[in-house]
Amino acid sequence: MSEPIDSPHYATVTVGNGKIRFADVGRTWDERNHDLFAVQLPARPLLYGEWRPKFAKNGDDFDVEVVFFGLIDPRDAGLPLPARRIAVNRDERLVVEKLIQSLISSADARAQRWPFNSRRAKFMGRIDFLEDWIPASST
Repeated sequence: MSEPIDSPHYATVTVGNGKIRFADVGRTWDERNHDLFAVQLPARPLLYGEWRPKFAKNGDDFDVEVVFFGLIDPRDAGLPLPARRIAVNRDERLVVEKLIQSLISSADARAQRWPFNSRRAKFMGRIDFLEDWIPASST
C-alpha cells in the first residue's frame, strides 16, 4: 500500500531530494491511534514513521519523540516487529533526521496537526529519537 507524498490535507516539506509530511492512518493492527509522518526518498517506496508528543508536567506543553521509521504499510504502526520495517543506509538516515526536524520546524506543517495547533499546548522545541527508531543497513 503506497500513496503519493503530496496530500490535500498536509503540507509537504522538501529537503534536498527528500520529502516529508504528516500522515493519517486508518485502522492499525493494534486498533490504536498513531501519529505518523510519510517520507519519500529517492529510489525508495513511500516510508512511514511514528512520532508522539511527550507532555510536560502541566499536561499541555510538549516535546516530540520519534518512535520508529521504515514502514511501507502505515497500518503496521505499533507492530513491534523490526522485520516489517525497511533498513536504510547511514546517508539516508541523516536525510530522514533532517526531514523530521524540518517537518517539526515548519509552521505550515504544524498548523495542520494537533497538538501543534492547540490553543493551550506549546511545542517546547525538543525532538528526541528513541533508541532503535530506525533500522540500519550494513552499507
